[in-house]
Amino acid sequence: QQEEPAPAAEPEPEPEPEPAQPATRTITDQAGRTVTLSTEVDRVVTTWRPGTLLVISADGRDKIVGVDSSSQRSEFLTAVFPGILDLPGVGNKKGLNVEQIVAVKPDVVFIWHGADTEPVIQQLESQGIPAFVLIPESLDQMKEAVSLIGEILGTEEQAQKMIQYYDDTLAMLAEKVGSIPEAEKLRVYMVGSSGVFSTVPGTMYQHFIIESAGGINVGAELQGGFSDVSAEQVVAWNPDVIVAVQYCDCTVDEI
Repeated sequence: QQEEPAPAAEPEPEPEPEPAQPATRTITDQAGRTVTLSTEVDRVVTTWRPGTLLVISADGRDKIVGVDSSSQRSEFLTAVFPGILDLPGVGNKKGLNVEQIVAVKPDVVFIWHGADTEPVIQQLESQGIPAFVLIPESLDQMKEAVSLIGEILGTEEQAQKMIQYYDDTLAMLAEKVGSIPEAEKLRVYMVGSSGVFSTVPGTMYQHFIIESAGGINVGAELQGGFSDVSAEQVVAWNPDVIVAVQYCDCTVDEI
């Protein structure tokens, strides 16, 4: 009697293919950090008003999925981007809500530079969320920031248009104010964010605005962020003009 042939062995099941990992790239931010980002960035969180303005100027408005509360209080931003009021708020410079940022699943978070942001950056990166630092505190840094955002978002063409407009505007200003003798330039005291005796140092973007407009910033020798000064110091500076940033915690009567 012939033996029954052994049943054919069941073929081994094909292993499940590994899920495709999204393509990534690395870009150096303005703090010199190497940041790994997805090739496609479609979901953006901005954490302070200048960052929001920069993203919008680089044609990234429709990619914003979370925004700082300061931007949502800006009359200018709510006029040019009414939908900003419908976005989830993520806090502001006095405190960012990391849980809310994580909840909107951003591809990148644009954040300012400072010791207070380092813990936030670490928390975000522990959740796999890239934080990209922008430092738009000089004329060149402002252009670089717009260019970097355009590269990240894939909106290089609009970013370069914005930079060209920026250069053209600065050239127009230089032509108009370049002939003013140094001795005739107005001395400007700019009131900062926290009240009448807060002013702009020589390391902030507002300083370059004053200079580009043909003025002299009386607080040019100061360093850091908005700087507290005394009433006596303001009197000693003897400014010709006092102006205030629009988000100053003060009134015209106080100034």
